[in-house]
Amino acid sequence: MCKGFRCFVVGLIVTGAAVRSYAQGNSEVDWFAAGFTYLTLQNGTYVPTGCLLEIGKFTSAPVAGSPSLQNFVPFATGSMGQGLGVDGAWAIGSTADSTGFVNQQIYLVAFNAPTAGAATELGIFCVDDAVNSGWKFQSSAAPPTTIELQDLVQNAGTPANSLSPGAQVIFGSGPFYDAAEGVSYLTLGVPEPSTFALVGVSCLSAVGLMRRRRA
Repeated sequence: MCKGFRCFVVGLIVTGAAVRSYAQGNSEVDWFAAGFTYLTLQNGTYVPTGCLLEIGKFTSAPVAGSPSLQNFVPFATGSMGQGLGVDGAWAIGSTADSTGFVNQQIYLVAFNAPTAGAATELGIFCVDDAVNSGWKFQSSAAPPTTIELQDLVQNAGTPANSLSPGAQVIFGSGPFYDAAEGVSYLTLGVPEPSTFALVGVSCLSAVGLMRRRRA
């Protein structure tokens, strides 16, 4: 499917998700990849549908170039293609308990497998909430927060694409420009195997924490 058509479909679905989330009136984040920016694997293909996505906070600031998720606390999880059914993009509306998250920086974490334990590639991304306040968790009284992968890329879909002010690719790379398709993309990184073992343990702990929050 051509990416131009994908952009059109994503826009329609994301608009609907935003309206639906606001009506619920809870602490929510609408998060999506739309427009002209996608996520790819190291081999240049889109991250496949069904791969794990997470948004959350770090209890201490992550180190650039490090894939460690030992201090990562998830707010919500989703999967690549969710809401859209296409690789490299998603449109998700998440509602969760905001305790401990209000006014915290939002981080996006993406894997190349349905679980962290099975993954061999990982990406950690954010936009500094001091520059773009949309990347900050809000209270339950506020309208839904909306974050977009394209927030990280200015001049997306053009040869002049570059990181937006405040954008951080903590682990991974990009943005890159695909001249044939006229889109930009960010790419997951490959941690050392020993590091990924720690990532898997950390994510299992995080799943337990999320279940306790929902109980």
